[in-house]
Amino acid sequence: NTLDTLGTLGVDEDPKFVIAHIILPHPPFVFDRDGAITIPPRPFTLHDASKYPGTPEEYQEGLVDQTIYLNERLKSIVESIILESHRPAIIILQGDHGVRWKCNMGSCEDLQEAFSILDARYLPGVVLSERGMALTQVNIFRLILNAYFGGQISYLPDNHYITEGELLTSMDIIQVQIPEND
Repeated sequence: NTLDTLGTLGVDEDPKFVIAHIILPHPPFVFDRDGAITIPPRPFTLHDASKYPGTPEEYQEGLVDQTIYLNERLKSIVESIILESHRPAIIILQGDHGVRWKCNMGSCEDLQEAFSILDARYLPGVVLSERGMALTQVNIFRLILNAYFGGQISYLPDNHYITEGELLTSMDIIQVQIPEND
């Protein structure tokens, strides 16, 4: 129901701050590319990467199908919000991680793929510098608060982090530098 509700948010005149965490595209893969519900032949789980209970081919097919479905839904949702909003809308679409089918829980042979996320922003009236285009998730709200609300919040380093192992503890966090030109 989250996707259905998001498309109606621009109708009301009251200002809103909305955060919607949509688990797509992510296991369990429950939608095909047309949005029809699919029932995986295994227990439902959010397990990803090497913990995914199916085959790598099933993972890839499920991820691609859900991405196609979600992209179509999000296009119409964003169009609706922009067209129906009573004031210019700020829209941010971000993923929390990239594709991890080449990752084991604890190691990853393709960090660039794992750290590459959807990062789409609709920021009316804001001209982004090259630095503003390449911000990591930790700095996006700093950018918005500074650009729209007169904030003077300094940016944090644009670093990427990955854990070693399944449990996140302060001892397990490793900083990973991804080359800027990538």
